[in-house]
Amino acid sequence: MTGEMAKNSEQWINNSAESMKKWDEQFRSYSFETIPDAFIMTNKEGKIVIWNKAAETLFEMSKTKVQGQFLWDIIAKFLAPNFQKFNPLKSQIKQALEGAESSFFNKIVETKLFFPDGRIKEIRILNFLLYETDGKHYL
Repeated sequence: MTGEMAKNSEQWINNSAESMKKWDEQFRSYSFETIPDAFIMTNKEGKIVIWNKAAETLFEMSKTKVQGQFLWDIIAKFLAPNFQKFNPLKSQIKQALEGAESSFFNKIVETKLFFPDGRIKEIRILNFLLYETDGKHYL
């Protein structure tokens, strides 16, 4: 193989890998949009990267408003007033994303969302970590 052919092959491989990565991200995003339950996913820092239509309906907040924000900052707005100052979610989520054990995950939790207008929604939450092939944690 000549140097030019090797260079072209390497470029083709890099372009193909980038295309596959973009396709995978689009597929995952579409897949999560179609499930009927609220689905929220963060990156390894805890910032929201996926907020599906059901999450928009449940929390009455658009995807564009929450994407890139820390999950615990958004959820804190809906905690009971006595928990808003002491937000246990932040420390538990951060610990889990760093690889520590947390009682916050892999179980169904029944809780309530408190809205500013006085409405309360009772919900069930199942939190779990997803792992990439490189072992990074995502919520």
